[in-house]
Amino acid sequence: MNKDFQSFLETEVGLTVSRVLKSGEYIAFCPLHEDNSASLYINPMKGMFHCFSGCLRGSGGLQRLFEVLCPKKDLHSRFLSMFPAVYYKRRATVEKKEEIIKFDLDVDALPLALDNDYLISRGISEATVQRFSLKYHKSFDAIVVPLYMKNILKGYVRRNITTMPKYMNSPELDRSDILFPYDVVACDKRVILVEGIFDIILSYHLV
Repeated sequence: MNKDFQSFLETEVGLTVSRVLKSGEYIAFCPLHEDNSASLYINPMKGMFHCFSGCLRGSGGLQRLFEVLCPKKDLHSRFLSMFPAVYYKRRATVEKKEEIIKFDLDVDALPLALDNDYLISRGISEATVQRFSLKYHKSFDAIVVPLYMKNILKGYVRRNITTMPKYMNSPELDRSDILFPYDVVACDKRVILVEGIFDIILSYHLV
């Protein structure tokens, strides 16, 4: 099998095989760059390939490798027909269903916190209110700060004005997955680290 597959790689794929490891990996000189150290590793049993120069890398099958090296040949079908005993498990491609996050508040339905005495006392302008889409919840008497990442609402922070605790997060908020305010500012290679969410808003307002 080793000799047959090596012959296939050399005659059909056009590779120069340097050696074969006991693990079943074939090491060849990568034709995509000047390769003096045989940096292309191919494992037909696992359907994996990896060029250590960074040219190409993949798993779950060798079809992409063949398409890159010989785009005009149907080498994948040729490979399977020649070696029917060689099977590899393709990694199941599971389409990630867009996660629907349910919130206890309809943040989008809340009005903007314009002319809000608390925000005015904090020196937050109406332009900043609109920029950060700061909302007001009348029943809670609270400012609601929506947390967006790539225009997707990830959650919110509620700042209660007259009740305790002062700050409450939306249920099951994953703070480790949020960089606020990701959608509002552009990076200019300067980073300002502050403690609280209103410190962020005030920093933006004052810059």
